[in-house]
Amino acid sequence: MYNLAYRSQPNMRKFLLLSMLLIGFWAEAQMPETIVTSRSIVVMDLPLSKVGEYMTRNNWEQKAEEIQKYLSLMGVDAIAYLHSDDWNASPASKTTFQKFFQKRQVTHLLIFSQNEDNLYEVEIKGFDDFSNKWKTTGGSLHQVLFRIGKEIKKRDFVVENFLSPSFPEIVTDVPFSKWTASTTFPDQIKRLTIGVAQFQNEDDNRKLKELMLPYPFKYEFFDYVDDEDAFRKGYQYVLVHMGTAGESIKNLLNYRTGINETDYISTVQSDSTATRLKTIPIDAFVHKFYFRQTVNHEALVGRQWDADVTWEQSLANFILNLRIAFRKI
Repeated sequence: MYNLAYRSQPNMRKFLLLSMLLIGFWAEAQMPETIVTSRSIVVMDLPLSKVGEYMTRNNWEQKAEEIQKYLSLMGVDAIAYLHSDDWNASPASKTTFQKFFQKRQVTHLLIFSQNEDNLYEVEIKGFDDFSNKWKTTGGSLHQVLFRIGKEIKKRDFVVENFLSPSFPEIVTDVPFSKWTASTTFPDQIKRLTIGVAQFQNEDDNRKLKELMLPYPFKYEFFDYVDDEDAFRKGYQYVLVHMGTAGESIKNLLNYRTGINETDYISTVQSDSTATRLKTIPIDAFVHKFYFRQTVNHEALVGRQWDADVTWEQSLANFILNLRIAFRKI
């Protein structure tokens, strides 16, 4: 199971950050000394901004530039920055990023977050071992950066990272598969029982079961862990969900995309048997359903781009476009 509601739990995120203030600015865990001798990555967990009917990222790259400028002066070698929505986009996203950064010998993960009251937090932990977490909070980004530098100086760490770049490497295009996203559905979809990945939230699962009723072929609900586990459970194809910026979804699924695009055209449901076109900015937070082939990890996305602003509408779009493709209308 995975957490569909990551972006719909602001109160929980706010509670966690405010709890840090009540406990105190500094957690008991110590900052790892290797933070200034090894490689790190930074995950930016920042609130989205409402633009019209869409939720978009609010210039997070500029804050990444500010963070990188100071971290490089401290001797923290942050080799890459990514948005938390991409990190949490799907069951496969976090695993894909972890494998990618393990190959780059990353040792530490720094998570910079900001809540709706502009309270900032940074959490530093081992990339493969989350048991030791050092945290601090502050009223501004400068404040938490100052506290990181103060802790490094207080503990008299011996810095070995002298060649850290002053500008961040923004990562948005680590594909889930070596294959280009397939826009056609194989005939096996009609014959085989597919696995439908459930969510963590039972209310969402009840909606999922209702929305799957128009799906014309055989399926079963199950708890998705990864492709290998799904294959062992007997599923060659699984239906999974992604939720992040549209541009990131296309990059992660290895879509063929055009240059200088500012909007994507989604083919969405207008009624039970017909579709219409909808224009959505490429940086808007959207949802997309697709099939994963559990052996070669290929993404089967359908002929039409059908992402939408809610997961419920996105699933309805996907099923209708699949029924049209298989002439099941």
